[in-house]
Amino acid sequence: MLVVEVGTTRQAEIDKKKVVIEAEAGKEKQRIEAEADVLVAEQNKLVAEHDAGAAFIQKTKDAEADLVKAKNEALGIEAKGAAEALAKKSSDRQKLHRRLRWLTRLETIKGIRLILLKLRKSMRYRLSESNRQRISETLTLRLLPMREAMCKRA
Repeated sequence: MLVVEVGTTRQAEIDKKKVVIEAEAGKEKQRIEAEADVLVAEQNKLVAEHDAGAAFIQKTKDAEADLVKAKNEALGIEAKGAAEALAKKSSDRQKLHRRLRWLTRLETIKGIRLILLKLRKSMRYRLSESNRQRISETLTLRLLPMREAMCKRA
């Protein structure tokens, strides 16, 4: 019976060691799985950070492209406005010069001096000082001979 008892005791010790080994193996397995979960979570975090960085860079590039586009459109609008203003200014000057030429051709008509004076007065607000002076001198030089001729006739 002693042999059976020794065999049973050894079997109990073997079973006990087996349970301990299985428990340690289970514990080790859980530790490895936990470490694996941590590594997966860290990898997912790195992927998310990388994706977020890439998205930020793309949004920044898109915003910079939109800014450049808006600046170019603004420059185009500004250039168009400047060209239109220059064209209008040139057109206004041409109209004024045509009007002055027409009026100087009509020097013999009575009352032209009053018309020219009114024109001078209106030009005073639209022309620069040098242009006003030049036109005034031109008109004076053209009117003096006409006045002298009219005085001689009378």
